[in-house]
Amino acid sequence: MKRLLCLAALLQACAPTTEPTSLPVQEETPEAEILRVGSIWEARQGGKSFRSAPDPVAVAELETISVLALERGAKQAKEEIELTERFQMRAGGEFICRARGGARVGVRYGRKSGQPALEVTRPPVRVTRECNPPDFPDPEVELASGTARFILRGDRLTAFAPPLEKRVYLPID
Repeated sequence: MKRLLCLAALLQACAPTTEPTSLPVQEETPEAEILRVGSIWEARQGGKSFRSAPDPVAVAELETISVLALERGAKQAKEEIELTERFQMRAGGEFICRARGGARVGVRYGRKSGQPALEVTRPPVRVTRECNPPDFPDPEVELASGTARFILRGDRLTAFAPPLEKRVYLPID
C-alpha cells in the first residue's frame, strides 16, 4: 500500500504543470484614479481686500464655495458656485451679500509628474447678488473665465496652474 501511495505521489510530482496565463497589467487612467477618490469635489476659498478711494467700498471680504460634479467619460462637468461677501463702506455701514450660480465647465484629464491631473476651463459666470440691506450699488458679480489645472495628491485636487490659483478640492461624494 505504501508503495502504491509513493508511486501515485511520484507520478503527480512528475506530471506537467499548467501555469496560469498572465494578463497584461492595465494602467488606470487619470480620470479613473480621480473618480475612484470622488465624483463630487468641493473647494472653499476666502480673502480680504482693501480698496482705495473713490471706490465706495473700503474693505471687502469674500468666501467662495465651488462644487464640481464630475462624470465618467464626460468632457464637461457641472460647477455650482456660492459667494458670500461682506462690504464695509467708506461712508460707514455694511452690506452682506450672497450670490449663487453655476456653469458647465470643460474638463480634461492627464498626468503631471506621473500623478493624475485635471484641467478645468470655466466660461465667464455672472450671478446676481442678494444683499442685506438690499440697496448695494453693484447688484451683480462676474467671475472671469479661465483655465486651472489640479493634481491629485492623496485625496485632494490641488491647483498647480496658473501660479496664483489657490483652490484645493476635497471629495464630498
